[in-house]
Amino acid sequence: NKDSGDRARDFTEVMRVARTLVDFATVNVSSPNTEKLRDLQGAEALRGLLSGVMEQRGQVPVFLKIAPDLSDGEISEIAGVAQDAGVAGVIATNTTLSRDGLVSRHKNEKGGLSGQPLFAPSTRVLARLFKETGGALPLIGVGGVSSAADAYAKIRAGASAVQLYTAMVYQGLSLAPRIARGLDEMLANDGYQNVSEAVGTGVEDWI
Repeated sequence: NKDSGDRARDFTEVMRVARTLVDFATVNVSSPNTEKLRDLQGAEALRGLLSGVMEQRGQVPVFLKIAPDLSDGEISEIAGVAQDAGVAGVIATNTTLSRDGLVSRHKNEKGGLSGQPLFAPSTRVLARLFKETGGALPLIGVGGVSSAADAYAKIRAGASAVQLYTAMVYQGLSLAPRIARGLDEMLANDGYQNVSEAVGTGVEDWI
C-alpha cells in the first residue's frame, strides 16, 4: 500500500496472516508501479524488512524479488542481506523503468517495462548476483524469456529456475513445453546431463 506509514510492518503482517495458507512467499520490493517501494531495496531498510518477515514465516520458504535497475554496489549489498536473512532464493528481476534504446511510440508511458527489452538488464543482474553469492543462493531468472535459447542463457548466467510471463501472452501456453524440449537439446549438445550442471557456466559473458 503506497499510503502505508510502515511498509516493513505491512510485509510482516501479511506473512503472519498468510503463512498457513501458502507453499512459499515472495517479498517483492521491486515493483515500479508502487511509489517509493524500491527504496526498500537499500541494505538497512531491506535488512529490517526481511528480519520481520522471516520471524513470522514459520516453515514457509521466502524468496526476494528485486529490480533490474540496480548498480553493482546495490546488487552486492542485496546479495549480502539476502544471504544473512536466510531467504530461500532471489528472483531476478522485476520489470524495468529504463527505456534505453526502446523504439516505440509508447516509450514515454509510466510503469514497468517487460518483455524482450528487459532480457539483457535482468540477465546482467542475475549474473552479478551469482558471482556475489558464489552460486550458494538459488536464483530464479526472469525477464524477456521467449525461447529455449533465452531460458538457457538465464541458466548459464546463474539461474536454477526460469520464470516467464509476457511471452506466453503472445505465444500461448504451448511455449512452456517448447522451451523444455529445446533446453533438453541444448543441454545435450553441450554435454550436460541436467540443468544444474549448466547453472552459472556463462556468468562471465554478462559481467
